[in-house]
Amino acid sequence: MENNDLILISTSTVNNNNGSYTVTKLYKASNTAKDTTYNTYGIKDVTHYESDDSITWQYTLTGYFTVTSGVSSVCTNATYSQYINASGWYFSNGSATYSGNTAYGAGTYKYKILFITIQTIEIDISITCDIYGNLT
Repeated sequence: MENNDLILISTSTVNNNNGSYTVTKLYKASNTAKDTTYNTYGIKDVTHYESDDSITWQYTLTGYFTVTSGVSSVCTNATYSQYINASGWYFSNGSATYSGNTAYGAGTYKYKILFITIQTIEIDISITCDIYGNLT
């Protein structure tokens, strides 16, 4: 992800009981619309950190939109990527779908020790684009 091309819109943090935490950030493309109808995209990252602030894993949803300013917004595609940066974590059931003006991302991260699941985190996120190109 080229941070020069993106503008951070929002950040939220969820703290877990074991000291780890998960940060969700939403970015929008920094392109400025010059036409009434234009294409844009948004990216939502979900990053899991251990209590020492090291990154454990990250899931990224990208939603692509066509906006006719003040009239309509349609999601035209959605993709996801993920990576794991720590042993013991596993990812499954990853998906990226879209409908109407919304992109949806899903997946499951599990932390296992000796085949026993210690922690499960479900990814269930979305990016919605309104008729003015605003992302939420």
